[in-house]
Amino acid sequence: MSMQDVIDFFRANRGSRFALTAHMRPDGDAIGSAVGLAAILRRAGFSAEPVNFFPIPERFVFLVEGWPSSGRVAPGWADGFDCLVMLDCGEWSRLDQTAREAEGRLKVACIDHHVSSQGVGEAVWLEPDASSTGELVARLALAAGWEMPPDAAQALWAAIITDTGCFCYENTGVATLDAARECLIRGANPALASRRLHQSTWGERLLQARVLDRLQFFEAGRLAVTWLSERDFHDAGAGAEGVQDLVNLVRDTAGVDVAIFLYEMPKPTPDSPFSTKVSIRTVAPYDAIELAGRHNGGGHHRAAGCAVPLSLDDAKALITADAQDAYFAKRS
Repeated sequence: MSMQDVIDFFRANRGSRFALTAHMRPDGDAIGSAVGLAAILRRAGFSAEPVNFFPIPERFVFLVEGWPSSGRVAPGWADGFDCLVMLDCGEWSRLDQTAREAEGRLKVACIDHHVSSQGVGEAVWLEPDASSTGELVARLALAAGWEMPPDAAQALWAAIITDTGCFCYENTGVATLDAARECLIRGANPALASRRLHQSTWGERLLQARVLDRLQFFEAGRLAVTWLSERDFHDAGAGAEGVQDLVNLVRDTAGVDVAIFLYEMPKPTPDSPFSTKVSIRTVAPYDAIELAGRHNGGGHHRAAGCAVPLSLDDAKALITADAQDAYFAKRS
């Protein structure tokens, strides 16, 4: 399916109430795409609300100011909508349990750029070569002839620069810069976005220091691994929202080809199973999906992730060994 299928979905359901959501542990692309598209749809005469369901990292809060429904939504939320638009996410499993109430109850459209995305719904637009879902939303608005108001332009600019590393990653292409240009023309403020997106709290600085202090190198420095424990989050007075980007500190170390960051998820009850999240970053020719896919994860060729039902120590040992096997054993 294509962009036109999604545009047709909106037009066929013009009188409906649209909820726009994104994946768990949302990043700037997820939040910016949902907020940006909601603002575009509203300007075009649709009823649309971004409903995120998850704690929003502090650096992204400025994107949702003025949208009271963009925080966590209570059970039963789906009764207030007719359609759901899944952004930056192509599987029900990547949504919060509360968000999954929409399955089988609402009409669904999906816009995503993850290589591993399957896509769900009546209208699906998957474009893995796109830099970001924010880029896709900007292109959709232009193709449909819908106005992009300044708040949408700001949100989509934030989405694009988040997933392109401020246009430094290899996923940045001509279409990316064209979409960013349209955002600038329509009122995006790059200085504001940069200031808000790149600031860190004291707690986040403490976590960054621990991530760097714990760096372990393997394969002559080409593989780097680090981690955070539940106690680290407690000591820093910070949650796990948004920490996936800490892996970029590791990837940006000279000589590192594969960077791995693991962090321990709190157990809801003492009897709950362990869960450790894993973020993976690579440089060409190493494919991050190769390692994530071994543990039912996915993402992009240079940025992927997964979760393993193991303690932090066991997960570190397993993922490190798997990374050595996946990326270096066959090249030694």
